[in-house]
Amino acid sequence: MAKKFPKEKKDGAKEVKRARRRPEEARAIILAAAQEVLSEKGPDAAGLKDVARRAGVSHALVSHYFGTFDQLVEAALEEHVAGVRRGFIERLTELTTAGIDDLLDYYFEALGNPMYGRLAAWAFLSGRLEAADFFPRRKKGMKVIADAIEARYTAEGTPQPFSRDDLELMMVLVSSAGFGYSIGRDVFWESLDHRPGADRDRWFREHLSQLIRRVMLKETDP
Repeated sequence: MAKKFPKEKKDGAKEVKRARRRPEEARAIILAAAQEVLSEKGPDAAGLKDVARRAGVSHALVSHYFGTFDQLVEAALEEHVAGVRRGFIERLTELTTAGIDDLLDYYFEALGNPMYGRLAAWAFLSGRLEAADFFPRRKKGMKVIADAIEARYTAEGTPQPFSRDDLELMMVLVSSAGFGYSIGRDVFWESLDHRPGADRDRWFREHLSQLIRRVMLKETDP
């Protein structure tokens, strides 16, 4: 049988076949590229072709794994939130008064990612927040965190300094503040005649953590 040689392009360069990736690897590469593109441009200024170009794959492959552009945007947001949740749970070993500050710093730093603010706005404006199959409803991510916090105290055999109701209230307060702040921080401060920036973000986190300590640890002002 005659030996087959790589095909030659018109310019004389030999065409080399790309190595075939496993589905989970290809999907991860596309998601990482989507997060980069969406962080830079936002969903309104990007499309499947931009993501395919960044990932170094075909437009058809992106469509194969994610379907529509909106489905890819939601998958990128879900991946970001899942990463924040994993990091949050890893930090639960230091859930003391100071630990709450550390957790809030980590949480708001993650929400400070430009991609999160843009995709959170997209979820709100596109109506995905109201959809029954929106991933937070499916994955019950906040419940996962609440269960992990309670399990931390159970494992150590130490009394939990707050009730489940207080814990859930704290999570709703922090999530509401984080969601709104990630979208509107600049306009909030400018409408109050302040210059937005890292100092204002830090001030906001510090005062929010004081409120959370009062709820969760029953702290009062001296």
